[in-house]
Amino acid sequence: MRLYLPKLELGKEDFFYKKLYCLIPKLQLGNAKHILIGVRTTYSIKGDDYAYFVTSTIVNWLPVFRYSQCTEFLIEALNYSKLRKGLKIYAWVIMPEHFHMICKSKNLVDIIRSIKSYTAKRIIYFLEQSNNEKLLNLFRLSKKQYKESSRYQIWQEGFKPKAILSENIYWQKICYVHNNPVKRGLAKNIEGYELSSARDFAYRKPGKIVIDDFEYD
Repeated sequence: MRLYLPKLELGKEDFFYKKLYCLIPKLQLGNAKHILIGVRTTYSIKGDDYAYFVTSTIVNWLPVFRYSQCTEFLIEALNYSKLRKGLKIYAWVIMPEHFHMICKSKNLVDIIRSIKSYTAKRIIYFLEQSNNEKLLNLFRLSKKQYKESSRYQIWQEGFKPKAILSENIYWQKICYVHNNPVKRGLAKNIEGYELSSARDFAYRKPGKIVIDDFEYD
């Protein structure tokens, strides 16, 4: 059974989303008995039965994902976590210096930590092989003093998990994820941006990361 979500007015993009209205992946919402005051500003893991809107950002907003190799490292880590670690992804976007996704897992904290650790190592190796001393130096200067095991820091700490407590929040976050590149001027329309799940929704064909519980053609 498809999940029908509350209508959301989106201005110029409203027509696009009307076409997708019945295609949103099915999502089991958690047992939302928590007090909802402050939900928009509090980042915490409420339980394994919730899906979350998460954000991870490169230190100082350095745009490493403008390099296709670095983008592929992240996509590889996300797909591996889906295949091997039980991560479910319902929407995603990779921006030049951060990524968003709506996801669910029994071990979300560990999975995000693993994704960031793997991609950090691969990004550093790529920059070293490319002799990109400018970025390496910036990552070196960004390292927290207490992080003695590494010369560099690639990711900001944390991933800002926001629990999806209602179908309305779920719908809003999907729209936010897909509109992000257009608002930044990286694409003329939502489905024109390759590094997001918007194209899966638009064409109902699997993209770089297969969306869980989505009804593809």
